[in-house]
Amino acid sequence: RLEHAVAIVRWAAVDALRGLGEHAAPHAGAIAARLEDADADVRGAAVNALGRLGEHAAPHAGAIVARLEDVDVAVRWAAVEALKSLGEHTVPHAGAIAAQLEHADAEVRWAAVDALGSLAEHAAPYAVALVEQLEDSDADVVAAAVDALGSLGEHAAPYAGAIAARLEDADAVVREAAVHTLGSLGEHAAPHAGAIAARLEHADADVRRSAVEALGSLGLHAAPHAGAIVARLEDTDAGVRVAAEQALEFTF
Repeated sequence: RLEHAVAIVRWAAVDALRGLGEHAAPHAGAIAARLEDADADVRGAAVNALGRLGEHAAPHAGAIVARLEDVDVAVRWAAVEALKSLGEHTVPHAGAIAAQLEHADAEVRWAAVDALGSLAEHAAPYAVALVEQLEDSDADVVAAAVDALGSLGEHAAPYAGAIAARLEDADAVVREAAVHTLGSLGEHAAPHAGAIAARLEHADADVRRSAVEALGSLGLHAAPHAGAIVARLEDTDAGVRVAAEQALEFTF
């Protein structure tokens, strides 16, 4: 049925295999062949099916990477999720993923950034390329780049300043991502404590909470801003109040 002339039949066959999860492993090659199908729904189903195979899909990781620049957005999204499911099996293809950071289509760039972020510290060799995406014209790409840098751990420390600059981004999602990522850098973000503390007055409760948590991760480096954290104990948002309590309890 995977070779049937009618697209809906091919899709149904691929989707049935997807439902089998890893039990469909013996058919991985046949499923991978559908990644080149003329029908986008079939290609998307094939990507999803491979994503369900876990390490059994590893030999086809390169073919999945190629779908990051598929003409269909649903296929691109499916490719990102499938690559995430492959974990370290995607690492050998990190360079091919990074090459998509220069793609003209913002959605392809986003997909590439998100896929690299899923590799965590294995994407460290591409940290500079991710930092360059902080200047992307598309806010979704920028936010994804901030998140991806946060996944690099200490490898992102040299770029704390560039991340901190996104605290003033015009996009709220980018600003929140910047606060969260700086928090993940711990003491490496200490030089930017003041900029983080300025977010404690932000209109968005999620940004305020992330700012409190970020300051809490700085340890005694956040001491000059203890008073501002104390003030958050009276915040209108329960999540912010809890974050402030925890920051004060475990930091000072």
